Amino acid sequence: DIAKRFTGISKRVFAAFVSRQRVKIETDNVPKKIPKKGRKLSKKGSVEIDLFQISKNDLPSDIKRSMRDTLDRNPQQFVLTMVEKMTSLTYLHFLGGGANAKSRARVMPWVRKGGAWIGEKIGVPESSLFYLRDAGGEFQNPPGLKGIKIKLGPSVEARNSFAQRVMHRLLKAKRGHLNSVVKQSQGILNNTKSKVSG
Repeated sequence: DIAKRFTGISKRVFAAFVSRQRVKIETDNVPKKIPKKGRKLSKKGSVEIDLFQISKNDLPSDIKRSMRDTLDRNPQQFVLTMVEKMTSLTYLHFLGGGANAKSRARVMPWVRKGGAWIGEKIGVPESSLFYLRDAGGEFQNPPGLKGIKIKLGPSVEARNSFAQRVMHRLLKAKRGHLNSVVKQSQGILNNTKSKVSG
């Protein structure tokens, strides 16, 4: 019909124009997502490590009151997250706040303890674990820590997000202080069945 009344409008150009109209887009099916395939794992022992922060502004008022002096000095508190990529086994440790909370001297002993805990649970010697970490100063060139630096660890970032959701629900339910709630969150994460692996 358009071709009879107008000159120089091809079916292809008209179809491209129509496909961009709001009324057409709103009634289209959602396009299929192209899955992003990660690296296939053949054995246990790859551990991603990272820190996430807890902001003073995100804490419930009763926790703020009980930690007033601490939070006034150090409004950011930090948690170490370690996740074994094949099993999603997660280790969390509350590091606290302050200038030294993210220091290598403070973080690395807990990375070692977390590695030993994960190794025991999955049946892999701690010396055989392979650590994937970002370029943060707390993880820079620690002696004897096998692994590589990566820009972003998808497993640990997903686990950080999950851990923070659980932790803030527990805080709102007044289930304990930060240190206790972080460990409770670890238990909940490790007792949640994976949709992917079952």
